[in-house]
Amino acid sequence: MNILFLSPNDWGGAQYLMSKAVNEYTNHTARSITENYHPFGYNTDIVLSEMTKKEQIDEINSLIDNADFFCIAQGIPRQLSDIISKKINVQNHLIRHSGSDIRNIANAIFGHQLKNGYYWSATAYDFSMTRCLVQSVHHNTHIIDTNRWKPLTNTNSDSDTLVIYHSPTNQKIKGTKYIEAVINDLAKIYNIEWSYTGCFSSGEGGISWDQVMEQKQKSDIFIDSIDFFDHGQNTVEAMCFGIPVLNRLCDYYLSIYPDTPIINTDKHNIKENLEWLITHPEERIHIGQKTRKYCVDTFSAEKRIPMWINLIEFIMHPEIDNKYPSPEFWEREQIST
Repeated sequence: MNILFLSPNDWGGAQYLMSKAVNEYTNHTARSITENYHPFGYNTDIVLSEMTKKEQIDEINSLIDNADFFCIAQGIPRQLSDIISKKINVQNHLIRHSGSDIRNIANAIFGHQLKNGYYWSATAYDFSMTRCLVQSVHHNTHIIDTNRWKPLTNTNSDSDTLVIYHSPTNQKIKGTKYIEAVINDLAKIYNIEWSYTGCFSSGEGGISWDQVMEQKQKSDIFIDSIDFFDHGQNTVEAMCFGIPVLNRLCDYYLSIYPDTPIINTDKHNIKENLEWLITHPEERIHIGQKTRKYCVDTFSAEKRIPMWINLIEFIMHPEIDNKYPSPEFWEREQIST
């Protein structure tokens, strides 16, 4: 089966990773097409903005003609909307949404591109919006290359400086001012180092995604968002380095993923949680080990791709009802129709 992944912009770098993992871990083939480079600098496959019109016509048309299945995220690239709209049908495509992407673009996609019939959509976390989708699967859409990104050997002794890292794409929604205030207070008591940067396009520090990943890898504690309701790719990336990760989680998320090692943290308990981690180095290491294992088991490409293939095969052949949902595929997941 030839799978074509499409999006104007590869949110979180997940699309490229998914296509790469299909080629590495299954007997299917996949390519990834984006309209532009992601501003954070994630890896890419085919980027339309760097191709000439003739190249687009020759290569892209061939890929579309030979595709058996289309996985669409964040909308169809504008240059391809007409040809893709003619190719997709009820049984050959999936729309992949993450969080508030649904709020931003769902009506436009569903109204313009998919005028007739049913479709499937996979969503992550923003469960309140699944009522807007005809057939939606609550499916964790995050993915990470845990073979590429691994923990460093932690050689810090109790007397060494503890590195706490924060990489906000938006300081306001991440609660950065609360985090900074708490760490400044704790730094008066404990030997800690506080660092925060953002990807170069975010206006929050100006370094590339690869550099952000290196900073996460070298840190002892990572703080994502304490002022939002669930986590994103930023948290997943930190988890794969085997360090404690602090992030606010809503009750609904915890009801579906009760075994998450993410430390549920908001502006009311951040000082308490951080101080406990600072003063309990053995527990900090233990939580980090659990975090790495959970990340590999939950978000690694090897684990995620079979689930996506299972869903794709079910959409293409719904008459084979013993393939979906299987306990291994949708453990703890729900379907909303």
